[in-house]
Amino acid sequence: MDKAHTLKLFKDKIVQSLWHECDTLYARDPKGYIALQNTYQINVNLLLLAQWLDNLHINNQSLILNAHIWSELKNKVQTHDQDALIPFRQHRRASKSNVSRSQYQDMLKKELQLERQTQQYIFTELHILLQNTQYSQLHILPAKANSEAHQLVANSASQDSNAGIYLSLF
Repeated sequence: MDKAHTLKLFKDKIVQSLWHECDTLYARDPKGYIALQNTYQINVNLLLLAQWLDNLHINNQSLILNAHIWSELKNKVQTHDQDALIPFRQHRRASKSNVSRSQYQDMLKKELQLERQTQQYIFTELHILLQNTQYSQLHILPAKANSEAHQLVANSASQDSNAGIYLSLF
């Protein structure tokens, strides 16, 4: 199967299930993801995307985006989030002790809506990047047989994984 056809299969799968499956990944360790966000300013949505791509295997192959693409996505999302999400998150945190429990829950819901907007933005930007990226910047490699329990650690340590490449930017 040629690279163009394989890439089309990956793009089709991204459209079908990206954020639903990322929600499933996040639900396994929400406190861990939040700790990475708070400690290292890692964008959880991008990390989830990287992990999801690492877990996505089509015809026993994985799609690995190069560091340039991850850097572009990181920069675009960071600029996008500076306008609304990050200031709102800071306001919510600062307000925690000054608002009622129900008001704080409403603030959390609003922040989740802003996160969903970021996810849509990432999806759009990823689609544009994949449309405009030369095949030489995308690597389609044989899929690794990592067990689910070791997936995060293995991906984070490996430079031939999306999560490893994304995390290397920090």
